[in-house]
Amino acid sequence: MWVHNLIMNNGKAELREKTKTDSSRREIVVTDRIIRALKSQKLRQKEMKLQHGHLYYKSDFVCTWPNGQPFNPSHVSRAFSLRMKKYDLPNIRFHNLRYSNASLMLSRNAPMKAASDRLGHSTIQITNDLYGHTERSVQDEIAQIIDRAIWGD
Repeated sequence: MWVHNLIMNNGKAELREKTKTDSSRREIVVTDRIIRALKSQKLRQKEMKLQHGHLYYKSDFVCTWPNGQPFNPSHVSRAFSLRMKKYDLPNIRFHNLRYSNASLMLSRNAPMKAASDRLGHSTIQITNDLYGHTERSVQDEIAQIIDRAIWGD
């Protein structure tokens, strides 16, 4: 199943099959924990469908209101910002989670090609240009390992 983009066009939600780039259209492997969470959400939506009957908005979206209507994309960003503030966390944008994902992958030595593919970059160079600085911490760690091996501290 391929994911579509839900965008707002003059205040009206529109589905777009076209992605930003060809490499943006990709399959993402997720863990069993994510699969269970998605199945749980699907079950909640089935319960809501029973409650709303013929008034339920049928869609395949994960993030919906109780009546099945998909969230406006900006709602997710606003809700995320409110949660960050509520829990006194750093004020970052929802989209910054993408950078966090990239940094986590690279700081844990994920292969650059695999990280690049997962992020939907058409080349490794794009990933390296955007996130290569995260490899610096890995290089610092390696330097410390070598230092300890040589000097025995």
